[in-house]
Amino acid sequence: MNEAELYRELRLGEDSRRQFKRTFSHVDAFAAEIAAFANSGGGTIYVGVEDDGSISGLCPEDIRRLNQALSNASAHNIHPPVHPLSENIQTQRGLVMVIRVPDGLSKPYLDLQGRIWVKHGADKRHVTAREEMQRMFQRGGLICADLVPINGTCAHDVNEDACRSYVEKRYGPDSRFTQLPIEQILQNVGLGDGKELNLSGLMLFGKNPTRWRPAFVVKAIAFPGTDIHDIAYRDSQDIGGTLAEQYRDTLAFIKRNLHWVQAGRGFNTLGELEIPEIVLQELLVNALIHRDYFTSASIRVFIFQDRIEFISPGDLPDNLDIQQVQRGRTNRRNPNLTDHAVHFLPYRGAGSGIPRALRTWPNITLRNDVRGNQFIATVQRPVHLTPIDPAGTKTDPVNDPAGAKTVPVNDPAGTKTDPVTDPAGTKTVPVNDPAGTKTDPVTDPAGTKTDLVGAKTDQAKLKTDQATDQAGASEAPAEALATDQASRPELRPELRLESRLESRLEPDTDQVELKTDQATDQARAKTDQARLKTDQAEAKTDQATDQAEAKTDQATDQADAVEAHQTSRSELRPESRLESRLESRLESRLESRLESRLESRLESRLESRLESRLESRLESNLAARLLIHLYSQDLGKRALADLLGHTTVSGELHKQIRRLLDLDLIVMTIPNTPTSPRQKYRITEAGKKLLQITKPKPYC
Repeated sequence: MNEAELYRELRLGEDSRRQFKRTFSHVDAFAAEIAAFANSGGGTIYVGVEDDGSISGLCPEDIRRLNQALSNASAHNIHPPVHPLSENIQTQRGLVMVIRVPDGLSKPYLDLQGRIWVKHGADKRHVTAREEMQRMFQRGGLICADLVPINGTCAHDVNEDACRSYVEKRYGPDSRFTQLPIEQILQNVGLGDGKELNLSGLMLFGKNPTRWRPAFVVKAIAFPGTDIHDIAYRDSQDIGGTLAEQYRDTLAFIKRNLHWVQAGRGFNTLGELEIPEIVLQELLVNALIHRDYFTSASIRVFIFQDRIEFISPGDLPDNLDIQQVQRGRTNRRNPNLTDHAVHFLPYRGAGSGIPRALRTWPNITLRNDVRGNQFIATVQRPVHLTPIDPAGTKTDPVNDPAGAKTVPVNDPAGTKTDPVTDPAGTKTVPVNDPAGTKTDPVTDPAGTKTDLVGAKTDQAKLKTDQATDQAGASEAPAEALATDQASRPELRPELRLESRLESRLEPDTDQVELKTDQATDQARAKTDQARLKTDQAEAKTDQATDQAEAKTDQATDQADAVEAHQTSRSELRPESRLESRLESRLESRLESRLESRLESRLESRLESRLESRLESRLESNLAARLLIHLYSQDLGKRALADLLGHTTVSGELHKQIRRLLDLDLIVMTIPNTPTSPRQKYRITEAGKKLLQITKPKPYC
């Protein structure tokens, strides 16, 4: 690194990968900074630089002292030891020591007091939460969730027949394991310690796993639309039991909520799933096997109209990323569980599942949500749309897949043809009939019968056909008919009709909300008009009072005028001056009172409506009020608490400020020092835009 590159780095400021220090006087502080970077992905420490990025510089004696401190801190004050690299850069203001700390391979790294330090923005903090410590030990390979004993369990909580059958199948019926007590078998195969089951034994052979771990289930929901915030669902099931039972029941749930398509096969075939089953198997097994069992959360499988989402607790372990997973790299988060699961699930542990699913169905999106501690696989469902017909015809995809039987939309001759009874198109039905008879040339060549009679005849035929179909269906076995309808939903016309009617009759949510807002605004406008009339009546009362006061003032002014006339003997008329003075005084008083009352009432109503709309967007009244107060000026927590009428800075105020920061609606004025007593908060452009969107228009 040269001087120009150094200045370019310093201009970027401090963050989670960059730390500025003037110098280090204590080895323990030096060790804490190095350990925090090693536990948080690595970073660079610039010594000889002020907090604002300006160079203070070091002398050669400082460099020698810091090198010795660096050696002691990394080797003796951190466990396990860290191996940082240092470089000295010569600048016009002195030397700058650049220390590069690599991402640690043996996390977590502790200082001499046994504390675990991690980066927290530009600062650092020590880890105190048990769950966070567990994840760090898990990533370091020091502990595995599938080997943690389940307190209170015993051998009686195991399905002994299933366990012995598994041992015989894996190790042979003549194995010495098969004759041992069940407690000894569980201990020998790594599913318990002889007294209690571990998580692997519970999830593979437990009689009732949800009794001990109620969160380790699959929550499967089929939504009618594309939004998780729907208030209705088509199907829902909480799927518990062993891993094999969860896999079986979840796959069955997904298959019964997907479409079965003909896919070019014969009419009497059962068809195939709209998404290949191998894709669903690989993603479901990946969620069950590789989830983070230290996280008390359920696997979620959401089926929408346009996609399927597999949400597994726990982000990617260690240094894995999406690209590596797509190329087949794997990391066994639960090694003991996966070692046994290969005999129960379609799983090999070779890392080929995700690449195989992507090759079979490329419309899969993988997302590693580190902040939410979850991994999401989204499978796009095929969208079946009626193709645009350049000839101006519409085809029937059920009865006419080849599109041979067409119904002309734009008929220049003004006629409509019947593609079923008249494929040649020779028998036409006039659309524009000057005589107004609208005859049917097929059933009534003479033109004596009208279309109304033909329509009644068609309705009678349709009812006859439906009755015939129902009679034929009743002759088949009831069980076979139910199975056929359940497995072939696309062949059930009543379901297709219901789906089409729902799609046509389902109201547009945005339009409904817009109409609701318009109705609300109109009602508020009427209320404001009524209040305005009340204000006008009050203004008239005030006007009468002012007139009475004006008359009193007039009498006083007349007396003063007479006295002044007698004194000065002026030729001017005091009556004209008095009338002008009274008119101006009365007008100014009325105008100021009306303006102040209208402005105060209108301002309070607009602010109340703005706060209500913001609350609906932000789901918090406190967050809405914070955003409104910060619109006009930058404020600190103490000032915000005073404006809100709080005696202290409450925990809820801290929470809502953090939430607004996470939503990027406000920012810190001193981002490098979040805990500074001079810290204030400023609204962002996104926050201003939200206020402009939700700000109601005043009524005139």
